[in-house]
Amino acid sequence: MDLSLFQTENQNSELTFKTRPNTKSIEDLQRVLSLNKPEPVVKAFANLVALEQVWRWWDDYIINCHDIALVQNDNIDNATKIANIEGNVDDLSEAKVKGEIKVKSELQVKSKAIPDEISPCPALKTPEQVLANTLGYKTWLKAQGVKINDLSLSVDETNQNGIAAVLKGIELAKKHSQNIFPINFNAQTPKGNQTISFKNQDEFELFALQFMKERQSFFN
Repeated sequence: MDLSLFQTENQNSELTFKTRPNTKSIEDLQRVLSLNKPEPVVKAFANLVALEQVWRWWDDYIINCHDIALVQNDNIDNATKIANIEGNVDDLSEAKVKGEIKVKSELQVKSKAIPDEISPCPALKTPEQVLANTLGYKTWLKAQGVKINDLSLSVDETNQNGIAAVLKGIELAKKHSQNIFPINFNAQTPKGNQTISFKNQDEFELFALQFMKERQSFFN
């Protein structure tokens, strides 16, 4: 079993335990996602969660090794006592033999099955693998959105409904021979609301088409 993540050899070929690194819990990662932190921060936390998962395994591994050693030592001790009893039977009276047999039976009952060894250490996950199974990640992804003209737009219903409202306004303006342009569109971005100016209908419709295309790709 490869334990190089947790221990190393010194110059004398003696095993020494590595210092446990700072890690984060899955709850810490969920909090960062809920705060809509930028991608570098989210991935850094996800990496620390991955470390937490393997180091938690290491804690369980140490406990497992201790439990196995404890049972093995107890069984060896009991076996030694039983052997001593069997070796002394010939020199004992009948009453003492019965007593020793009783003690031997009790020792045999005390002998325990050795615990199973813990499963091998799971592979260290990538930030992407951690995030894929983290509650709140999809919501965070939607908030991070897609890039259009170097601007990140959230793919939630806020922008979708806003675009639909403007397109409906264009049709209504046409019906009455009116023009609603230029307009300022209030877009939802990872950093909050941001105003985008459009000089004419063609400019806005190209923007709307690109948004819908990117949004569809996001969900496919």
